[in-house]
Amino acid sequence: MWIDDVGCGQYGIVTWDQGVEHVGIDAFKRLIKAGRVRRHRSGIYVAAGVPASWETDVLSACFASGGVAGIKSAARLKGFPYVPSIVPEILVADGRHPRMDGVRLHRTNFLPAHHIEVVRGIPATVPARTMVDLSAGLGDETLWRVLNEAERLRLFTFKQVATCLDEMQARGRRRIAHLRPLLDLCLEGPNGDSDPEIRTVRWLLDGGIRRPQQQYWVVVNGQRYCIDAVWLPEKVGLEWDGWDAHRMRMRFDGDRDKIGELEIAGWLIIPVTSAMSRETVVGKVRRALTARSTFDR
Repeated sequence: MWIDDVGCGQYGIVTWDQGVEHVGIDAFKRLIKAGRVRRHRSGIYVAAGVPASWETDVLSACFASGGVAGIKSAARLKGFPYVPSIVPEILVADGRHPRMDGVRLHRTNFLPAHHIEVVRGIPATVPARTMVDLSAGLGDETLWRVLNEAERLRLFTFKQVATCLDEMQARGRRRIAHLRPLLDLCLEGPNGDSDPEIRTVRWLLDGGIRRPQQQYWVVVNGQRYCIDAVWLPEKVGLEWDGWDAHRMRMRFDGDRDKIGELEIAGWLIIPVTSAMSRETVVGKVRRALTARSTFDR
């Protein structure tokens, strides 16, 4: 039936305009009254028997608003790590003011065609634009982790994100500037040395050490621990050990217990303090990786 044909690839969704185009107003109203299609949003219908799904909610919101899936919804569609999404987030062009229950609408003054692609049948921002938009709502630690893991999954290149960031900042977009120094580090370009973790990783890259995975989660003895930076498969890790971060005795004791558990599980953890020089940190990591690469595990 035509409903199945139209709804195929649209998660069972049929718009009012599509229904009228295929069977006319009166016939489509009869289908609605007979329960063959059910109203999902204003002007949006779903074929009877189609199960509820997150994808249906997102595509329905796109159709109803004239927008595209963005930010966390676009991240979920593309498989970004560490970015859960439940409520549909939709980007709409400035000048449109739709209202929809259960949807987060974000207006933008810049959404060119090359920032949009279709993912599993749903219009969404491309991964580089998604990364830039996400940066406005993420802290540096989470942003660094998402940026590196998404690049490792080949969702984008750092250069693509940098190009998109340039475009967005040229249009006056705010709250995304803190992405710049992280991208500079990833591209091994100049960056400010305000963050000790970023500075230390830069030392390692400049010293010829391969890039570590940042904020790596492991489960040891039934507990989840986050290691600041790791190299696999050697199981070498870095933990930044600064006074500010360990001012409270409880936090200090907790970190000592964490390192102990990790070492029992076979990790070689290198504490890094603010007093350590570039040569000391790079030398320790190089020796650790060399030792572990020849160690018969």
